[in-house]
Amino acid sequence: AVRSISSSRSRGVSVEVGETQVAIDVTIVAEYPVSLQKVADDVRAAISVAMSEFVGKQAVEVNVTINDVHI
Repeated sequence: AVRSISSSRSRGVSVEVGETQVAIDVTIVAEYPVSLQKVADDVRAAISVAMSEFVGKQAVEVNVTINDVHI
């Protein structure tokens, strides 16, 4: 069974939850000057660790979208 979680309180985050795995889509805004690839990689890694350690599920997919860069 797969559940999809998204609400106005979780704006920018969408989660699909399975029995032992999760898939997460997150949309963020970056601050200039940063390496967008590094920011996306760091967010992806932090989410994967949090899902594993705090939720007990493997993050099989973490999609990070940067939709703006603040200057």
